[in-house]
Amino acid sequence: MSVKDNWKNTGKGLGKSFSGLGKSIVKSVKVGADKIFDEEPKDEDGSVKRESLKESWSEVGHDFGKTGISFGKAVTGTAKKVAKKIEEADETPVE
Repeated sequence: MSVKDNWKNTGKGLGKSFSGLGKSIVKSVKVGADKIFDEEPKDEDGSVKRESLKESWSEVGHDFGKTGISFGKAVTGTAKKVAKKIEEADETPVE
C-alpha cells in the first residue's frame, strides 16, 4: 500500500471515528434525558427497555484504534520517503 493510500485511509478513518463519536454522544444524551424525564422506552409488558450503549462506544474505540494504525503507517511511510530523499541529496556531487 502506498503512502498516499495510508494517508487517505487515515482521513477516512478520522471521519468515520468522529461521526461515530458524535452519534454515540447523542445516543448517550438521549438515554440520560429519557431517564431524567421518566420517558424511558417500554416493551409490551410495560417494563423499561434498556438500551445498550456499550456496543456503540466499543465501535467508536475500535474505529479510533484502526485510524491510529493507519496514521502510524502513513507517518512511517512519509518519514522513510523523506529519509531516502535526504540520503540521495547527500550523495549528489556538489559542483
